Amino acid sequence: MKIKLSNTYDYWGLSESKNTAKKIQVLMFAGAILGILAPFGTTEKASLLPRLVYWMSLIVFAGLIAQPIERVTFPYFLKKGFHVFVAYVGFSAILSGPVFAIIILGEIAFYGAVSIQQASSFLLNFEYGIWGYLLLYGQVFFITLLINGLTGIIYGKPNDVNAVTTPTSSGKKFLARLPREIGTDLVCLSMEDHYVRTHTAQGDALIFMRLSDALLELEDYPGFQIHRSWWVAVRAITHVTKEKRRYTVHLNNGMTAPASQTYVKLLKENGFI
Repeated sequence: MKIKLSNTYDYWGLSESKNTAKKIQVLMFAGAILGILAPFGTTEKASLLPRLVYWMSLIVFAGLIAQPIERVTFPYFLKKGFHVFVAYVGFSAILSGPVFAIIILGEIAFYGAVSIQQASSFLLNFEYGIWGYLLLYGQVFFITLLINGLTGIIYGKPNDVNAVTTPTSSGKKFLARLPREIGTDLVCLSMEDHYVRTHTAQGDALIFMRLSDALLELEDYPGFQIHRSWWVAVRAITHVTKEKRRYTVHLNNGMTAPASQTYVKLLKENGFI
């Protein structure tokens, strides 16, 4: 089975190399706008060209570090039961941290500090003191939120962090077996003796049946077997890691599942490796 989709939490979409150039252009355009506007009162002493270089570089930097940050933050927030938009706001708040630090360093450079003493003087005399820093961070967060939103609208799917949709009739027979309290948003199945441990976004339950029979009932559900004892839903895969010759599939509920060499081809075909 081959299912085309972007990586689950690749909100900025930078893992798709064919679109990376276009996305970098969007980020550079946003940086150019900020360079012209010189927000927060930053770099106002600098001429236009240095401001453009500074802001464009800063926004592209933010885009490049966004993906590793989102790979940690989105699964964490969703595992805790938060809505995807809360995860998005949390991701933006965390991403604003290193961006805020770079802005402060940039301001020190534009201030003309060439020594630790001069840099310390600038930091200690920052406008409004601690409240000035908090205000600046809030402004950085607001701009980051806007740029994340713009990039997400163009290249991501914030309402559905996967490009895969699950028809309501898919796997209907198997889903009818699940206890109501764990819902039907499948994450993965694992074999335990004569039972199938079924994990959903809301919990897990043991179903008395063979894994092979469960897979037959899920034949039209977006997902595939990755190990003789494991099946995963495509929507639930965040990323795949490799250590030596061993592959591990990371899921959006915080779980991990082993992928055997027999099924690695499926992961490659579907763009996870």
